Amino acid sequence: MKRRRGPGRPPYNQAQLALLVEVAQKFQAHRDAHGCDVEQAAAELGVCRASMYNYLRKRSLPGVSVLQKAAKLWDLRFVNLAALVDHRRRVKILDERQLTLPFIEALRTGDISVGHLERKASTIEFVVTVRFAGR
Repeated sequence: MKRRRGPGRPPYNQAQLALLVEVAQKFQAHRDAHGCDVEQAAAELGVCRASMYNYLRKRSLPGVSVLQKAAKLWDLRFVNLAALVDHRRRVKILDERQLTLPFIEALRTGDISVGHLERKASTIEFVVTVRFAGR
């Protein structure tokens, strides 16, 4: 079920497809619950009628601003919002210390030790030792 996003655009990935389905279901559920037609729902979100039909038919993803407006006005929560993050975008590294951050998730309690406590008037200095290798 790979859908093309338009000329020259890559097909939706699995997370985006899940968000397509979630948006269509929640938008339709809101319409059913409140008895509003497509034109009313589109006007509330500030999109054109054609865009609303595309969202309901799982043909296109709304932008972040439309999802935020739907969440606020219609009290909706979207589970698959991570699909809107472009994982191919490169992160600019400002400092080599940023490279270690993804490894923090894999740490266990025994991999971290705190030592060399020194108390001053308004600060506390201490050394944190983190072991990343050697399991």
